[in-house]
Amino acid sequence: MSERKRAMLARRTAAQTHSTEGLSCPRELRTPCVVWDWLSVDEATDVERKGMNSPFVIRAWRRWQDERRSYAERVGLGEAAACGPTGRPTLQRSDLR
Repeated sequence: MSERKRAMLARRTAAQTHSTEGLSCPRELRTPCVVWDWLSVDEATDVERKGMNSPFVIRAWRRWQDERRSYAERVGLGEAAACGPTGRPTLQRSDLR
């Protein structure tokens, strides 16, 4: 059996285990990155002044991405399989319904 096929079977097994155990990706990792949730107080002040032009927007997005990757590794799945597709970061909280 090829290495690729072995990896695909391992992911499928992990996905089946993941779904049967009832594990669920945290809500804040399933939805697009809401920058405000990933900022410190000082960073939030800069983002309030500069909006999406602040360098802290990218840093917050990277923290969110790192957390998604970390979660996916813990459950043994790919990132999209564990938490769904990604999107661009947003400043609007209305995306969390």
